[in-house]
Amino acid sequence: MTTLKIGIPPFVLELTVDDLQKLGKSIGTLLKRKNFNGYYHIIARHSGKALDVSDFSQENCANVFQFSLHGGVNQQWLLVKTPDNYYYIFARHSGKCLDVQEYKQDDCANVWQYAFHGGDNQKWELRDLGNDYFHIIAKHSGKALDVSDYNKNDTANVFQYTLHGGDNQQWKLVPVK
Repeated sequence: MTTLKIGIPPFVLELTVDDLQKLGKSIGTLLKRKNFNGYYHIIARHSGKALDVSDFSQENCANVFQFSLHGGVNQQWLLVKTPDNYYYIFARHSGKCLDVQEYKQDDCANVWQYAFHGGDNQKWELRDLGNDYFHIIAKHSGKALDVSDYNKNDTANVFQYTLHGGDNQQWKLVPVK
């Protein structure tokens, strides 16, 4: 197998062609990560409905569900990139963070808004599906943001669930105009 030796005193790196290809792919993935400026509506693919904080609540533990897009500030979300390449997702109307209830790891653990504390249950990975949609994955559990039972109705609950790739786990970020 062909290797490349790179001398950087006092070190010598030996890399195979395969290693270089893997490194190139990793660098390419990192360069493709998106930065999101401004506020977004987060839209469920299966229903076309927006991620929404119940009743414009300002309180901790206010439920998050899907609802027909009306453009209210309780449907507008600010994504803030973390140093470890996750995102905090803040509700515009309350300044509270999208949060998995009590750091729960199990399927169907509720998602609500909660005061920012920086825990891993408030960090979300955006996995780009390459079609303007994302899986939104909770860092602490590795589970996806999911609309319960593929429900298309207003107020259908949103929780975390094992990633299965269904349309109820695919989300589009639409800039607020």
